[in-house]
Amino acid sequence: MMGRAASDRPDRPDRSDVPGLTLRRDGPIMTPMTRSPPSSGEASATGGSSGLLSGLPAPVLRAIRKLLRPLAEHPYGDIPAGDGDVSGRGRGNLRGVFREEPFPRPRGEIPEGTSFTPLEEAEVLSVFESGGALAGGLPGYEFRRAQLDMARAVTECFNESRHLLVEAGTGIGKSLAYLVPAVLWSRANNVPVVVSTNTKNLQAQLYGKDLPLISRALNVEFKSAIIKGRLNYVCIRKLLYLLSNAEVELSDEDRVGFVPILAWAARTETGDISEQPDLDRSGRGAWTPRLTATVEECMGRGCRYASACFLRRARAKSLAADIVVANHSLVFAEMNMRSPALPPYAHMILDEAHNLENAATRHFAVEVSAARLRYALRRLWRGRGRKGAGLLPALERQLDSGGFAASVSLREEAKGSIRSLDRAVRNTSRHFDPFFKGLELLLEEGNAREMLRIRPGVQQGDRWENLLAARDAALAAMGEMLASIDRLSDILERVQAEELPFGNEFLKDLEGSAAALRELSQGVEFVLDASDDSFVFWVERASRAAGGARAWGAPVRVGEQLAENLYDAKESIVFASATLTVGGSFAFHKDRLGLATRGAEQLQEMQAGSPFDFERQCAAMVPMFLPEPGDTEADYADRLGSLLADLFRRTRGRAMVLFTSYDMLRRTTRSVEGLLGKGSGIRVLVQGTTASRERITEMFKEDHESVLMGTHSFWEGVDIMGESLSCLVVARLPFAVHTDPVVEARGDAVEAEGRNAFRDYLLPGAVIRFRQGFGRLIRHRSDRGVVVIADRRLVAKSYGRTFRRSIPRQVMTFWDREEFLDSVTEFFESLA
Repeated sequence: MMGRAASDRPDRPDRSDVPGLTLRRDGPIMTPMTRSPPSSGEASATGGSSGLLSGLPAPVLRAIRKLLRPLAEHPYGDIPAGDGDVSGRGRGNLRGVFREEPFPRPRGEIPEGTSFTPLEEAEVLSVFESGGALAGGLPGYEFRRAQLDMARAVTECFNESRHLLVEAGTGIGKSLAYLVPAVLWSRANNVPVVVSTNTKNLQAQLYGKDLPLISRALNVEFKSAIIKGRLNYVCIRKLLYLLSNAEVELSDEDRVGFVPILAWAARTETGDISEQPDLDRSGRGAWTPRLTATVEECMGRGCRYASACFLRRARAKSLAADIVVANHSLVFAEMNMRSPALPPYAHMILDEAHNLENAATRHFAVEVSAARLRYALRRLWRGRGRKGAGLLPALERQLDSGGFAASVSLREEAKGSIRSLDRAVRNTSRHFDPFFKGLELLLEEGNAREMLRIRPGVQQGDRWENLLAARDAALAAMGEMLASIDRLSDILERVQAEELPFGNEFLKDLEGSAAALRELSQGVEFVLDASDDSFVFWVERASRAAGGARAWGAPVRVGEQLAENLYDAKESIVFASATLTVGGSFAFHKDRLGLATRGAEQLQEMQAGSPFDFERQCAAMVPMFLPEPGDTEADYADRLGSLLADLFRRTRGRAMVLFTSYDMLRRTTRSVEGLLGKGSGIRVLVQGTTASRERITEMFKEDHESVLMGTHSFWEGVDIMGESLSCLVVARLPFAVHTDPVVEARGDAVEAEGRNAFRDYLLPGAVIRFRQGFGRLIRHRSDRGVVVIADRRLVAKSYGRTFRRSIPRQVMTFWDREEFLDSVTEFFESLA
């Protein structure tokens, strides 16, 4: 028997799906796919040389042999013999492994007052018609009215120099709806169009799948490029530095872990670290910072590897391209300036626009953490045996080598400066320990807490005074260390490049370390001073290994800054997302993104419907017999876990549960695993425990009798079509934690404007998040399933009506546990 339906059934918008594509990389304008090597795990399985090392150039094999020679054993089997110079000098060395080619010429500026050639709307729309170019180039293509309407709106906004807010539900094919007009606009006006995303997955899809499809379907040539921030590209100079200085830079474990990275670097055509699983797996606190270059560390055109530089090549292609696929963070970093990464552009598409405020907040935030300090200091010196490791031991090793050709007195002066700086590094580390301990003590005052906003009531008392004293001592020690770096840099500048191997590189790396430390020093003062009214400041707990606590500053509002430096500087920007409205209105996002004051002559709004038949494809159920999440959360987690165990037996796995906190995830998972037992045949995949987010997603797709327990990052950006995901559980309505300092400060700002923080800020944000979560279930016309909203407030609270109206399915309420479970069984039996 089906349950009682709640009222306020929303109209069903029209949705459609985009058929899956299998595309060849033979379009006329695309760069070939990178040849990614096997991971280190694959290397072991395939016997090292025959797998991971197969086909590598001789200089790379010689370098690997030299790298592994000090080890008693390693997992890579026999490696061809041969010693080689890996410093980048001489013939047959590693420098020749990295491809050198002329970079394309960049585009010129768009002249001020340029009159753009409008697109013929009929020509654009014909591409999407049943007999159009997409139908001819895409097997299984189906005409979608919503897609055509969106393409029309994008074309109109480009033609009329207006901005566009467009909500396009899953499956209408929104990427093609904006890319086709973008490509045609670029060709008609010989100007670039920048497309920006929030996630790398969507970046890869647009560049690797959608743009080649358009090129073939329309039979047009255009230049496309994908560009990311500089810390996404391996630096050849730093890679070869680690090899040349392995004695002081790499532990035995590092030597083994470096092999798959080196093998990948020798094969990659892009240098994009996302291609290399060992870089992702090892974490950005390990290999990635050692192999990528900050702006201060980059030697630019003066680098001996400039002609092969992965970053310079990626940027050169971007600067010359017609369509550039970027990401929000890069756009924010380069806005309102002559960009080294983006061509001069006047037209832009911001996809995943519902994340713009959060992305901008992360970009402009200031972090004060032991992890940042530790990395900057360890870059200079870190303990390892008697000699230590890092830039300073490596530099001293070079000074003592036969390659040093300057005077003995200059060498001794340099070595003395190194020893002085060594002591300053250790002294700075010692002085910052009490500072981070002082931050942690602030969290312990009164009732222990995870976060504490820094404001006048907190900036007083003995603990605060002790923290400021510790800060002053730490900054004084850092100041002395920075002065020592400057003295050593002055000495290196007096040494000619030919008198000290890698002298210029050492100098640049010292400057990079000094810049990072100065930025951290300024951040410490800025955050603890907490006097900038446009920012919110707080302390939060961190792991003991991460220093116990860290401090932050983040902007309260980002919309005005984005409007002034981005929106006002461009002719036309398209803001696209599957979730931009609340109750059919764009008001919330217009307010948060700095668009609220723009009239219809500047800003167009559009909602694209969806032809998915939600009445037929899914059911939405609310188990009212569960308690409300809240003060009895531990009991709620146990009750929910008990229900989920029974639910998973009825669905035979095939379920994903979305949580709002790791604590609730852990508690509920313990209950589920205990009740299911090992004999159930249902595998429980847990975010943060089982494997990485990407890996457990793949495991979930492959094992149809598994369940996935996930939190924040699984609420969006996860596409799982078919039987694997047949039941979606929303464990709790996704309200932001009102005591979170950023949420609290933004709520205060809303209240100061005479509005209601809950109604005008917290509730709309939760509805947007809820819609993203609900949208995980139905990703294709053939998908079927049940959404369980395990939070009775959806019906019991007056604001639940706003949530219910936001989803394209009437919800059913159940007061009896067995009736609920039987209804789930009945739904799936009806599909058989």
